[in-house]
Amino acid sequence: MDGNGMDTEAGRIDVVSCGIGFPKDAETLGLIGRADVVYGSRALLAACPVEARLTRIIGAKAREDAADALTLCRVGRHVVVLASGDALYHGFGGTLSGMAHPDDTIVYHPGITAFQALFHRLGLPWQDARLFSAHSGEALPARAIAEAPLSVAYAGSRYPAHAISQAVLKLHPASAGRAAVIAERLGSPEERLFSGPLADLARTECGPTSILLLLPTPWHCVPHTVARIAHDARPDSGIHEGSPISHSIPAPILTLGFPEEDYERENNLITASDVRAVILSRLRLPAWGTLWDIGAGSGSVGLEAAGLRPNLNVVGIERKPERGAIIERNRARLGVPNYTLHIGDALELIHASSIDNLLSSPYGGTPAAQPPHQSEALGKRGEGEMRSLLQKGFLSPSPGGSAPSLPPPDRVFIGGGGRDLPELLAACMERMPPGGIMAASAVTLESFHTLSAWSPDRRTGLCSLNIAHEQPIAGTSHHLKQQNTIYLFTFQKEITS
Repeated sequence: MDGNGMDTEAGRIDVVSCGIGFPKDAETLGLIGRADVVYGSRALLAACPVEARLTRIIGAKAREDAADALTLCRVGRHVVVLASGDALYHGFGGTLSGMAHPDDTIVYHPGITAFQALFHRLGLPWQDARLFSAHSGEALPARAIAEAPLSVAYAGSRYPAHAISQAVLKLHPASAGRAAVIAERLGSPEERLFSGPLADLARTECGPTSILLLLPTPWHCVPHTVARIAHDARPDSGIHEGSPISHSIPAPILTLGFPEEDYERENNLITASDVRAVILSRLRLPAWGTLWDIGAGSGSVGLEAAGLRPNLNVVGIERKPERGAIIERNRARLGVPNYTLHIGDALELIHASSIDNLLSSPYGGTPAAQPPHQSEALGKRGEGEMRSLLQKGFLSPSPGGSAPSLPPPDRVFIGGGGRDLPELLAACMERMPPGGIMAASAVTLESFHTLSAWSPDRRTGLCSLNIAHEQPIAGTSHHLKQQNTIYLFTFQKEITS
């Protein structure tokens, strides 16, 4: 006992993954009966057939509930946590695991996910499935969902399953006839299952506790186990008897070198599609890590990198606030969630992101925290758009005038820089780890000479891109019209032994 009468012997937390129902095995019921405190959702606690000594409802503030459970464990209490699905897959178990100390005793009891339950219900092998979640309310990975031949996504309050369907269709209209399944409240008395062409399911409203499953085949080619749960076809879906039959769905294309017309831009400020492809190849994008896109403009280089590498954290840096809304609309059009924009001067942001900033928790600011110099730079329309971006979590503001934390980059692309270019190059190189790669483009002779003179021992490549495109001339003939020459420099930070 301590001075407060609390038992200081080591406690324990048992995390029980309940699957899509309530487990009634003797081990689980025994754990609940012996526990000092049982945590769970209101629904799971109501379904519990054993009376617990003390119960606590896990609410919206999961981290606070996890901290309380860990505190009880550390003063010798036996805590049982009841979690739906698999507690370690987007569940409360992951929150506990991330907050636990090495000497905390936590035992995880496995259970099936709703994904597993749905595939078993349909009799479909799922070893090739890609799994997604929109439950957290973050940006929707619509492109990755559309690109996976067999994909399944947890929905949420912001993106119920029908909203995910709509986002996939907006990104890739050719998916209208793709076979799909929506499962709502799987395993409960209110369970609903629908299957049909994706265009139909996009109009089938459902709640946040839902799942969207996309198959790689058109609707008329689905297995009978899927077809038997079909709901009535809608006459306006365009999928009906007599429609042209296709045995495949046109796949989404690679996010590389999209035409300039696909991007919204200011005063034609955009890196040309062919140049974009070369830049991304020279950067040798890693599977994960961080890319800085400095002087983002329309966002095209960073956004295509985000589409090519879904696990890469892409950070756009743009000086002009009014371009932020343009970049967000381009991001939404491409359907990539792994892109964050920082508004401000690149050098100021880099210098202000000290090691202390990087070790602190990521800033989740509000519009009220936007620094004065940014607000003054916006018109009324621009300020409204930027506030909307802040609320969505797409834009990182500067709290109280200090810079937001920029994660250290593994790759850097500099599409501008002006008079500060030498200092900017040095600041980026300093922040990169050994082996990091930086690419910088130049159109003007001044930028070319600056880049030529800067740290030649670190330069690993220089090329000029002279691109000409076919254009009509004299009415009936064609010629190749030369574009401005682009100089592309690449640098690499030395690897120390």
